[in-house]
Amino acid sequence: KSVRMSELVATAVTSQVQGTITQQTNEVNWENYNYPPLFHLVHLDISELKKPFQRLPSLFIHILFFLTLGGLAFNILSNFIVMVGGVSGHWQFFIFSILNLPLLGILGFITDYLTFRGAANLCSTTLIKALICQGVQLVLFLLYSLLGVLFWEGWTNFIRARKMSTMGIYWQIATVIEGLFWLGCLIFGIVSFLLTLRLKIRPPAKTGI
Repeated sequence: KSVRMSELVATAVTSQVQGTITQQTNEVNWENYNYPPLFHLVHLDISELKKPFQRLPSLFIHILFFLTLGGLAFNILSNFIVMVGGVSGHWQFFIFSILNLPLLGILGFITDYLTFRGAANLCSTTLIKALICQGVQLVLFLLYSLLGVLFWEGWTNFIRARKMSTMGIYWQIATVIEGLFWLGCLIFGIVSFLLTLRLKIRPPAKTGI
């Protein structure tokens, strides 16, 4: 009787845990492809994440994605202004800045989705993938805040901007703005990474994506 009772208790606990996970997963309508706007490739709705420890990592990464797009857009605009301002040969860097938008933008989109999916499903595998993508983003943010070559306007761009007789003052101002912006993204990204890492450590893991 004692063994039978233990089996019944174990079965009840397992069923309750599985039911809770299933109920939580079912709250997310994965068939509703609503993101990104206009394209609707995947499902992403942070409001469906009810628990704060799940919602915060996804929210921070979601905000970071749009901050990244804003920084890339500013970089394109700044390179365009320098180009039309008469800096010789800068049209090449303007083109590079445009090509950089989809590259870092796609990485941000993938990171955004993986973080949401991992948080929603409490999936260890997916969260690891999200953390790897976030780590790559952090390295890029650091580089973008420092580099001052080609189309990058990080802090070391002061050396190049001060030598310019044309658009030199503007370029120095743009360097301060962009350097501070990417530094802010780096700090925001570190917080996002730590929140995701806490989520990875805290819940029971599931497999698959």
